[in-house]
Amino acid sequence: MLIVSHNLPSMNAQRQLGINTKNRAKATEKLSSGFDINRAADNAAGLAISEKMRRLIRGLEQGTRNAEDGISWTQIGDGALNEAHDILHRMTELSVQALNETNSESDRMMLQQEFESLQTELDRISDTTVFNELNIFHEHEATYYQCEGDIKWEPWQMHTVTDGANDLVIKYREREKDAIKTMSITVPAGTYSTQELADEIDTALEKAGGYNEGILFEFTDEGYCNVNYEGGQIIDSVSGSLSYLLYDMYKGGSVGALIGTTDFSSGDWLEITSENNTLAFTIEDFDGNTSEVSLTIPNGRYYREDLIDILNEKLENTSVKATAYGVGIKLASDEAIVTKFKGNMFKIDTGRNVYSSVFYDNVSYGSATLTSGTFTGACVLTTKTEDVEHQEYDITSANNKLILQPNGADAPITLTIPENRYTATAMASQLNILFAAESLELKATRISQTVSGVTYEGIQITSATTGLDSKVGIDTTSSAYNTLFVTREYNSYGTKASVTNEDTADREATFTGSKDLSGLSATTPLVVTAGSNDQFTLSVTTGTDELVDEFNKKFDDGGVPLAASIEDGKVKISHRKLGDHEIQEISGTGRDDIFFREHGEDGKDDGVRIQLSAEKEDYVTIARQEVSTTLLGLNTICISDIKYATKALDRVSEAVSKISSIRSDFGSSQNKLEHAINSNRNKSENTTAAESRIRDTDMAEMMMEQAKLNILQQAGEAMLAQANTANDGILALLQ
Repeated sequence: MLIVSHNLPSMNAQRQLGINTKNRAKATEKLSSGFDINRAADNAAGLAISEKMRRLIRGLEQGTRNAEDGISWTQIGDGALNEAHDILHRMTELSVQALNETNSESDRMMLQQEFESLQTELDRISDTTVFNELNIFHEHEATYYQCEGDIKWEPWQMHTVTDGANDLVIKYREREKDAIKTMSITVPAGTYSTQELADEIDTALEKAGGYNEGILFEFTDEGYCNVNYEGGQIIDSVSGSLSYLLYDMYKGGSVGALIGTTDFSSGDWLEITSENNTLAFTIEDFDGNTSEVSLTIPNGRYYREDLIDILNEKLENTSVKATAYGVGIKLASDEAIVTKFKGNMFKIDTGRNVYSSVFYDNVSYGSATLTSGTFTGACVLTTKTEDVEHQEYDITSANNKLILQPNGADAPITLTIPENRYTATAMASQLNILFAAESLELKATRISQTVSGVTYEGIQITSATTGLDSKVGIDTTSSAYNTLFVTREYNSYGTKASVTNEDTADREATFTGSKDLSGLSATTPLVVTAGSNDQFTLSVTTGTDELVDEFNKKFDDGGVPLAASIEDGKVKISHRKLGDHEIQEISGTGRDDIFFREHGEDGKDDGVRIQLSAEKEDYVTIARQEVSTTLLGLNTICISDIKYATKALDRVSEAVSKISSIRSDFGSSQNKLEHAINSNRNKSENTTAAESRIRDTDMAEMMMEQAKLNILQQAGEAMLAQANTANDGILALLQ
C-alpha cells in the first residue's frame, strides 16, 4: 500500500536516531567526566550510596590530619617534660648536696637559690608550653578553688612562730551542698624564713591528710601565699594565727607590750653608748594608778641574753618583764599598760651618727621623713587660644569667698578674692598675697595636665609646715571652691573638652580587703544586692567612707567591740580593746566582695579530644596533665636545712615518677594516634575503591559503547535519508 499523508518509515528512523543521539551524548559525557554518575537521574540509588561513602572518606581524611595534630600535641608535651626530667634530676643533685654536713650556711643559701630558680622554671614550663595558643598543661585540677593571698613575702623574710600562735584552720566543702569539713594543723614553734615556714605548713598538711583531700598550701614565684582546694568547689575560710601569711589578720598583742625591731638573729652583740642607753616609760594599772620608770644601760657590748638580764634586773620591782621575742626583745606586762615611751633608745635620727638600740633598729629603718599637707584641685582652665572664655577664672561677688582652717588653726579663716578675671598663674599669686596677709603658712602654685593634646591648668595649695599637723583644710562649701577646684565640662567651638578628674578635688574612692576593688569611684560604687551579698546590711552609694560608716554603725548598734577603718586602701576590722583578742573568721555573702580574693573553676575537664572520622564516637582523648610545682608537691619545699633537704629528696623522687607517668601517657597517646592514622588510611583507601566502582566510568567499556553508538548514528542518518526518498516513485505513477 502506497500512502503519502504519513511517512512512517521516516518517523521510525527519526525516533531511533533521536534515541541514539541521546545515548551517544551520555556516553560522551561519561567519557569526558570520568564518572558513570553525573546526575541523580543516571543512578539515583548509586548516587545516594556514593555520597554516603564520600562523607566517610572526607571524614577519614580530616581525621587523619587531626590525628597528626594530636601527635604534634603529644610531642610538644613530651619534649617539655623531657626538660622537666632534667630539672628534677638537678634538684635531686642539689638535695643530696644539701644533705652533706660539710656545707656552710652560705653554701646552703647558694644551693637554695638555685633550687628556687629550678622551681620557677618548672612552673614556667607548665604555664607556657602551648600548641596553637592552647596550654598543654593545667595549673590546677579541673575543679579547684583558691583562697589567694594579698601580702607579698620575700623567700628569706623571717617569721617567728610561737606556741599558741602556730595554727592554720581551713574550712572547705567538696560541693556546695556538702557539709563543711575542717582541717586544722600546727607547725613547731621556731624562727623560719618564708620558704621554710611554707615547707613546715606543707609537711603538717601532708600529715593531716591534706594531700589526700586536695588541700594544698602554695608559695608563688611572686611571693604570695595561697591555699588551694584541688578537686573541690569551695574554701569557706582560712583562719588561725598563720593566716596572716595570706592576708592581714593579726592577733592582738599582750596588754602593754613594746616589741623591739632590732634583729639579734645573727648572734652578734649590740654596742651601747651614750647615744642609745636610756629608756623611760609609764606603767598604768587597770585601776588607773601610774608609776614612772627610768633606766640606763651601762655602756658596753651586749648579746641579747645579756640585755634581757640587765633589763629584768632594773625592772625587778615592777610588773614589766623583758623576754626574747622572735628575733628581738619584748617588754611587756600582763597587769598593766606600758606607755609614754621616751629616751634616746627611740631617737630615729640624731642628725649625726645613726645608732640601733635595744628596741629600735634605726640603722635598718632609717630616718623619719615629715611631709607637707597638700590640696590639689582639678585642672579647670583650658589653654586653647580660640577658647578665650575658659582660659581664666571669672571671680564675682557670688564666688569670691575661700574658707580654710590650715595647720591646726583654732577657727576657720575666710579669704575674699578681689573680683576680676585671673589666669592660673595670676590666681596663684593672688592667693599667696591673701595667705601672707593672714599669716597663713600656705603656698599656692599653678599645676597643669594634658588631655588629648590640650593643656589644662589648675591650682595646688601646699602647707609650709610638715608632720601630723600639716593641713590645708579647705571648706568645700566655700563659694569659690567649685570655681577654683572642681572639673567643668564645656563646649569649645563644637568640640567637647573634658579633663578627666574627680567631682571634688583629691577625692579617693578606692578600697580593698585583700580583694582588689580599686576600680570603685563616686560613679561606680561597690554594689550590694539584696539577697545576694547583703550579709552586712550595707547601703553603699559612693565609696569607702560610707562603707566604713556602715560597718561602725552596725558594730555600735549591736554592742560589738570592733571598729572598721581604711588602711593602705583596704578595709580593716580591729578590736577596740587592748589585750589578746582574735577575729577568727569572717563569713557571709558579703565577705568575698569586700575582704577576699578567691576564685576557682567548677567543671570536669575530659582532656583534649582528637576526632578521627565522621562518626561522632570515633575519637581519642589525650589527658590534660597538671605539672605545676604545686600539684607535683614541689612548690613549698626547700633545702636550706638538712631536715628540709631530706623531705625535698623524697618529694623530687615522687615528682620524677609523676612526670614519667605523664610522659608515658603522652607516649601511649602518640602510639594510639599513629595506629589510628594507619587504620584511617586503610579504611579511606578501601572505601574509595568501593565508591569508585559505583561512581567512576569504566573507560574501555564506555569507549566500546561510544563506537557502537557512532555506528548506529551513521546508520540512523542513512535510513532516515532513504525513508525520506521512499515516496518519490509515486510521482512516476502520476506522469
